[in-house]
Amino acid sequence: MSRRLITRIVLNYSYLVTINQHGGHIVGVARYSLFKDGIYNFNNTGGPDPSMSPWLLAELKDKCPRISLIFDNTYPLDVKTPSLVDNSYFQEIKKGNGVLQIDQQIALDELTKNIVDDIVNDPDFYTKFGEAMVKLGRVEVLIDGQGEVRKSCRVVNKKPFIFGGFN
Repeated sequence: MSRRLITRIVLNYSYLVTINQHGGHIVGVARYSLFKDGIYNFNNTGGPDPSMSPWLLAELKDKCPRISLIFDNTYPLDVKTPSLVDNSYFQEIKKGNGVLQIDQQIALDELTKNIVDDIVNDPDFYTKFGEAMVKLGRVEVLIDGQGEVRKSCRVVNKKPFIFGGFN
């Protein structure tokens, strides 16, 4: 990746919050396996995430009980308007209604909470979201061995071991 590209992405938290992982959560669902610890064993405490609202905690426990016959239930990431592109996702995470821990953290973190506040209070959300999407479209895609498509976005793919050498 070029230094110019890294600087453009890393230094602008506003764009990251608006469209990166978080803005992408405006429409979509999460699988139970991704948020079960936030309900039943946050940071190995044996209890729920303390930043999660009591309403959401009860809702998630009802929809995704600890023991279930359904292997991997899903729940909308935007609890208010799950099929609309709007700023309600950001309004909800400010209330403690972030389904994923990372969602809740952007409303609490010193680097991003003011951006979330700005998005919630901005009457021109659609313009800003569009600008952020255009900017994302300018990111240069890595091809021909310059990068990799991850099997899981949370970890780098394992490299196969080649006997007699390193890969």
